[in-house]
Amino acid sequence: MTRPIGTARPTAGPVRVLRLAEQKGQELQRKAQARSGRRATGGGGEGWKDHGPVFATSIGTSLEPGNLSTRWRRARAKAGLDWLRLHDLRHACASYLLACGAFPRTVMKTLGHSQIAPTMNTYAHVLPDIERAAVDAVAKQLFG
Repeated sequence: MTRPIGTARPTAGPVRVLRLAEQKGQELQRKAQARSGRRATGGGGEGWKDHGPVFATSIGTSLEPGNLSTRWRRARAKAGLDWLRLHDLRHACASYLLACGAFPRTVMKTLGHSQIAPTMNTYAHVLPDIERAAVDAVAKQLFG
């Protein structure tokens, strides 16, 4: 089961819901509650107002793209992953979803693509493994 963790406004079109695995959603909810408790007791810093985002600035507002990039660079340097771009996580997510058997349309929606073609053209390298697994599964059902 997944739960919505927030919304994203694409460059055009409607706002879409982002989903996260239930276990991770519960972890984030616990962290948000702990954060709210610290903020309520004055531990949130001057000017803090809870605007709702799980990942927020020091005053509680949504992260701006530049701030997110700065935080990402610090986190990856600390982890020794200087080669890893933030956008690489998007590609990994799509590849893992396909490799785990997600329907291509689900991957399309997760990535925010409006058409299936860009999704399939970009992630077609995952398909041979998926095709092999599907053929083997059918053969097992038919022939034991």
